[in-house]
Amino acid sequence: MRSTIINKLLEFNKKSNDIMFITADLGFGAFEPVFEAFGNRSINVGIAEQNMILFASGLALNHKKVFCYSIATFPSLRCLEQIRNDTCYHNLDVNILNVGTGVEYGPLGITHHSTEDVACLRAIPNMKVYTPSCKEEVALVMDEIYSCGGPSYMRMNKSGATFNSPTNTTINVVENHKSKVAIIASGTILQEAIDYNSENDNKVDIYSLVNYFKNSDMIANIMKQYDTIISLEEHQLTGGLYSYLCEIKNAFGIETKIIPLAFHNEFTCVVGKQKELRKHYKIDKNKIKKVVEKINKG
Repeated sequence: MRSTIINKLLEFNKKSNDIMFITADLGFGAFEPVFEAFGNRSINVGIAEQNMILFASGLALNHKKVFCYSIATFPSLRCLEQIRNDTCYHNLDVNILNVGTGVEYGPLGITHHSTEDVACLRAIPNMKVYTPSCKEEVALVMDEIYSCGGPSYMRMNKSGATFNSPTNTTINVVENHKSKVAIIASGTILQEAIDYNSENDNKVDIYSLVNYFKNSDMIANIMKQYDTIISLEEHQLTGGLYSYLCEIKNAFGIETKIIPLAFHNEFTCVVGKQKELRKHYKIDKNKIKKVVEKINKG
């Protein structure tokens, strides 16, 4: 997913000299092609994420399209005031790209576990929140960001899930087995749903939700097709995917039952690799299996 970001930035750079790339002392060993191609339009502000957002907002006021990059918790939670007051209030073209969402940086502990960012950022007016699950969705989102103005936030990991090429920046069908149960996943944790289906006979339909701000009617029409939907996210229960689906359910009068798999509003005090933490906090393929078995038993 990160390599897709780099390739897209290089592509945009050939189209416009108004593209800026700002990093907060991160990206070394990966973004060198961007640093070289952008020249003095690529800036390292140091370990100063709040200044990065302020600086980016100033550049956007001067008609620049700005991409900021850092590890997920730093350009989101650390910079909320700057994002709200300086970027979103003025509806500026500042686009935050991050890596390490959820518990990808699991061994580094709570300071690097990004499990509240969607809830915080989608509550801010004008902010567009994207949660692509694979490199193909990242490419689609980057093209959309390039063609649109205003602030955006893209949540991703270094690498993503693997499935057939998607076509939409709202929600994509990953697997369709004509089941009465569907999983709607947000982000790369989608791979847990794919792995569940590959290992079990009681297969479910799978969708990848990419954004939290448009085409809610498209999502509603999908939800209406199922008796039960399992929401799967590497995020706190409150304010993320489950909350969003419940909002749509209420707005469109949908009777479908929604079962959440998420962090239950707790700090992720356990450290370990991403797969280990997903298993520990019961948001993995094993928990999906238990939930599907319980649904089928009635």
